[in-house]
Amino acid sequence: MVAIVGVVALLLIALFIFGNQPAAGEIPLEARERYSAIPQGQSEEGFPALGAMEAPVTLKLFTSFDCSNCASQGELIHQLLPRFTEAVDVSFQFIPIVADRMLEFQNAEFATKFALCANPYRRFWEYQEALYAWQTYAQRAYSSARLADGIENLGLNRSEVEDCVRGRYVTTILDAAIAAADAQLSFGQYGFPLFVVNLEPILPSAPGELPTLEQIHLALDRALDEASETQETESESEAAAIESEVDTLQETEHPAETENDLVTSEPTSEPTGTGSSENNDEEGEPEADPSSN
Repeated sequence: MVAIVGVVALLLIALFIFGNQPAAGEIPLEARERYSAIPQGQSEEGFPALGAMEAPVTLKLFTSFDCSNCASQGELIHQLLPRFTEAVDVSFQFIPIVADRMLEFQNAEFATKFALCANPYRRFWEYQEALYAWQTYAQRAYSSARLADGIENLGLNRSEVEDCVRGRYVTTILDAAIAAADAQLSFGQYGFPLFVVNLEPILPSAPGELPTLEQIHLALDRALDEASETQETESESEAAAIESEVDTLQETEHPAETENDLVTSEPTSEPTGTGSSENNDEEGEPEADPSSN
């Protein structure tokens, strides 16, 4: 009887320990297909991006993996994806912020670095979805084992990504993200997440809330109209400059004739010659030979 009780106790302890172990770094199955048809890249600062990289209009998302409220942005991003699938005029940038004052989740900085190091392999967007999904594990969400396991579940080389995490590459990107966030005057007022179109924030109805899908589409359309007007004005200015340059070149190669150039010079003397044809005939007749008489 004592032996049975001992075995049961050991099983309960084992179950307790196993149940509190961090789960594997699972990647949401739907995330694997969600971004496959969308062009992926990065901005000049290294921020992960979707859509046309040289687009005149950019939608930026300032957010953080150390923010439980930011997980709600996922559905809004999913609804926006069709706009970036085939568009050549808009792009979407994800700007992850790591701030010292934000300590909601342990290891959030390393989680951010792992995600950024997955971007060159076109796996950032899947990984960021996984990071927000793992927040249900609270303080165990971003354990070192889970972060590394998630990288392997993406089919990436763990050692290569970990080398990247320890390198200067991600530190530079995070510094640029902080600088970009500081440039947004409304950032401190509204916090995370914050959507911005060409430096103009799309303000929600209240701090901590998200803008509506309609608000974002309207902001993008308005920015596209402004970009089109600017491009048209620049094209007109460029055409005028080319026309002016051509006129200047023609004047240089073919200067205008002056009044003096148009005056025809008159002859200063009569043409020299032997006389009229009549005189020539008279003078040209031979004299009579006296001996002929």
